[in-house]
Amino acid sequence: MSKKKQLCALAVVMVLSLAAVLPVKESQAYGSGNFSVTVEGVRYSCFSDKEDPLYGTAYVYGFDESIQSTVEEVTFQSQVKDENGNTYKVTEVGGTISDPDSVSKCAKLKKVVIPDSVTKVGAMFRGCPELTTVVIPDSVTVIEEQAFIDSPKLTGVHIPENPAFTRLEAQTFNGCKTLTDITIPKNVTYISGTTEPELSAFDDDVAITLHGYIDSAAETFADARKNITFAPLNGISHDLFRVKFPDSWVGKYVAEAGEDGDYISVTSKKAYDEKKGGGWLFSIGIENYGWYDDIFPSYHLISKKGSMNFLYCEPTDVQMDSPENGFAEYGYSQAAIDEYKELGQNMVGPTGIDIRYLVTPPATTSIGKIKRTGKKAKVPVGEVEGVSGYEIEYSNSKKFPYMSPGEGVKSSSGTTLTATKLKKGKTYYVRVRTYITVGKSRAYSAWSKTKTMK
Repeated sequence: MSKKKQLCALAVVMVLSLAAVLPVKESQAYGSGNFSVTVEGVRYSCFSDKEDPLYGTAYVYGFDESIQSTVEEVTFQSQVKDENGNTYKVTEVGGTISDPDSVSKCAKLKKVVIPDSVTKVGAMFRGCPELTTVVIPDSVTVIEEQAFIDSPKLTGVHIPENPAFTRLEAQTFNGCKTLTDITIPKNVTYISGTTEPELSAFDDDVAITLHGYIDSAAETFADARKNITFAPLNGISHDLFRVKFPDSWVGKYVAEAGEDGDYISVTSKKAYDEKKGGGWLFSIGIENYGWYDDIFPSYHLISKKGSMNFLYCEPTDVQMDSPENGFAEYGYSQAAIDEYKELGQNMVGPTGIDIRYLVTPPATTSIGKIKRTGKKAKVPVGEVEGVSGYEIEYSNSKKFPYMSPGEGVKSSSGTTLTATKLKKGKTYYVRVRTYITVGKSRAYSAWSKTKTMK
């Protein structure tokens, strides 16, 4: 080899050696930073230009091919260093230019942990086939639209509790078929899809329980979507109504529906979890016939809607006279006793309870000409559009008291109702009403005018 050729070869070797140690310049970089580094198979794009507003920061760009077929869990770095020891704080996952395809190719990836240095999460996790959990810190202020779209096994996601995090953007969780339970903190003031169904942040074909606060964006969004069930963190929810509790109660109470679903009882969570016995703090519910004075003398009428009576049971009617002594007898811890007392001392009474009606009662109807034959009577009613059915009540007493002689209640989807087991020579009084079915409950109209059957 000539001396000239030897010098050229040496120059090539020197260039290759320098390329191995020098930072990758922007023309060669992954992403839009000035150069990139790879740590444990994760690519980070770094900003080293001091004139750049992003100087000293980095973002997760994608995954290297070397880990795509094997990685199952990854924790992103909070900072990375260049070959000179300069540090770059990782502030974003997925920057202006990123490679989400390199993430979706990770066929075994199940869990991603994002450090609390990160403030922005981009659309990096689209179409991840096995991804189940993404740990998002409260430092995050932005999650971009379609961030987790079409990740069918995603079940565990924490929405940041950060005053600066206010929006859930379009199609963030669209296609996440197993994401059926999620909590939305109070700081979220906008959820895409509340008014634009086609841009919903969640999948329309999945039944989802949305835990959130009454009077928040979560409640508004859930009420606008048929596939969303709202579970209040600061109250209780029924098919027909919601009751708001003080925010100081969050995480401290348990609400449980009665056997018929029309009553909800509330007690201390710690007392409930210890399950030693003892009373509920109070109950709220609906009584539909005006019998509560006879059946539930300890209950107080909050208000009426149609022929539905919303009732509240005073704490003193159901709780122990002395929580300390009574609960101690059952072996409750002092922490459970203290929490029970705290809630009891901060409860609202029947005149101040914050109840929200979710359903407007249907229009009432009227009774046509009654045809009585022997022990039966046909009672025609006026048809009301949009109702689920009609109900008849009849009694020997025009006041329709509970368990009165000859009393009967029957429902029908048709407009002719039948009173049965009538006694010859007895006068009966009859009234009717309409109802709509909501979940497992009925919302009733006001009663019609009473008619006489002789």
